[in-house]
Amino acid sequence: MTTTRRIIFVRHGESEANLQLASHISGQSNASPLTELGRAQSAALGKHLCSMLRLKQGDLSVDNLPVNARIFTSTAVRAVETAAGLQAGLGEHLLAAGLTVDPSAFIRCEALPDLLEISMGQIARYPGNFSAPGGESLRDVEHRMTRCVRETVLPHAVPGGPPVVVVSHGIAIKCFLRESLNSDVASLRKVDCHNTSVTEVAWVESGNLQGWNVLRVNDTAHLLLEGMY
Repeated sequence: MTTTRRIIFVRHGESEANLQLASHISGQSNASPLTELGRAQSAALGKHLCSMLRLKQGDLSVDNLPVNARIFTSTAVRAVETAAGLQAGLGEHLLAAGLTVDPSAFIRCEALPDLLEISMGQIARYPGNFSAPGGESLRDVEHRMTRCVRETVLPHAVPGGPPVVVVSHGIAIKCFLRESLNSDVASLRKVDCHNTSVTEVAWVESGNLQGWNVLRVNDTAHLLLEGMY
């Protein structure tokens, strides 16, 4: 029987940096908070996850073993605030789920420094190995994200159980997808990752599908339901 463990990646909600830097990437602007819309997006996703994960008392067991719900989050302010919004949306069911929020610098996007002068055009010319002063290349982010997910996040995913949630950043999520699928670096520019979008992957232990499998990308159903998209 194939054993599958699932992880949900969530891009942080709309931040002030997103509004100021339409043609740039906010990189290590870790102090940028969510906008009012970003907070509403996060709360909407929390309610959506509550329904999707069926976080109800007595429903959190796999083979009669208790399941601890867990959210990993980047240490950037916009990601931590998004995780808090998810908590608010999940509400009272957190008590039944025993939710733990685990800030992890390893899932922060560090592809660029506190930017402001780094444009998308510059990155496009050097897609894989471009590294701004004091920052990482996309290749570096890919390796760091993949290692963190395998070593830190995946062990908390219960085979056949609900997914672990990771609140991170658009580039970091897309870097994980690229390396996991061994796709071309240029493909990063062709994958959208909207604020609070859900990207879900599964780790299959054996068989023809062994390894990472992508279940959905850039799912914004919760925003559509709330009229935010």
